[in-house]
Amino acid sequence: MKIAAITNIGYVRTKNQDAYTVIKNKAEDVLIIVCDGIGGNKAGEVASVETIKHFERAFQEQNFQRKEQVPAFLLNEISEVNNYILDLSVSHKEYEGMGTTITGILFSHYGDYIFNVGDSRTYGFLNNEMKQLTEDDSLVAEMVRMGEITYEESLTHPKRHYLTKAIGVWDTLNGEVKEIGKMDYYLCCSDGLHGYVSADSIRKTVLGDLPLQEKTDALCRLALSSGGYDNITIVLIER
Repeated sequence: MKIAAITNIGYVRTKNQDAYTVIKNKAEDVLIIVCDGIGGNKAGEVASVETIKHFERAFQEQNFQRKEQVPAFLLNEISEVNNYILDLSVSHKEYEGMGTTITGILFSHYGDYIFNVGDSRTYGFLNNEMKQLTEDDSLVAEMVRMGEITYEESLTHPKRHYLTKAIGVWDTLNGEVKEIGKMDYYLCCSDGLHGYVSADSIRKTVLGDLPLQEKTDALCRLALSSGGYDNITIVLIER
């Protein structure tokens, strides 16, 4: 497995509220996470970084003995970190209203699992095709699923950044966790990439002939050349 990553503040934001990690446990399972802090100036970067730290601590101690323990771990830690971030937000005035998205992959000896809360995304690439593996927890994504607007309309909808789920915002939270099959490439990213760069441009870059880190850098340049309106975080994995 090869992994390349990059994070960039972009041209507009004064802080980088994104965070990511790539970590192995003692059993050589690999956990990859991308978080995108929310709340404007209200410590979104604290929510994303603290969420990453929480998962790193929990994952380092894991030694899965059965297949069902893998998704159970992810669902439990999403719930636990939601409570933790919410407690920080309530107990510290300067953190009031903060939260974060989360997306990622856990490559384990018992299978590969994606997980998601919010509108950061994980994609898979197989046989020259690109597939969005996670579902956005956003108002426009819900409207598309209900048939109220088209996918094309969702790209420019004025409420496209309204989330229906985020870590640290609601008292209870159910995350998305599901097993996936083996693929050639995986891409975890914040909406600083997928919100401003077309799916076709992402696909062509990932499936191109550049070395892995150069592909990651090229994706970041595409987001910057589209205006760099948001923080950009990209983790690209080749199996």
